[in-house]
Amino acid sequence: FIGTPHWMAPEVIQASRYDGKVDVWALRVSAIEMAEGLPPRATVHPMRVLFMISNEPAPMLEDKEKWFALSTLYMLVSSQLFFEQLVLYINQSKYLRDAKGIV
Repeated sequence: FIGTPHWMAPEVIQASRYDGKVDVWALRVSAIEMAEGLPPRATVHPMRVLFMISNEPAPMLEDKEKWFALSTLYMLVSSQLFFEQLVLYINQSKYLRDAKGIV
């Protein structure tokens, strides 16, 4: 593996085919870390985290009301619509579309 286990999406851990959704997963974990000060499962050994991510539901914010702005971002990046709009934006952006190795 290359990367930090706490931010890895299940598809990466299972070495299966994946796309940009894994980046949305990492952003989601980062939003939780910003809100709570630690990433989900921060107290768990990284090797155990790999197993947990593959077999348990996606992590959630503990206190969504306290962190309304981040929970809104969290819900946004968790949605399929966000992913579809992001892909549409990248495909329509001449700068990003023409960049080598980015998209």
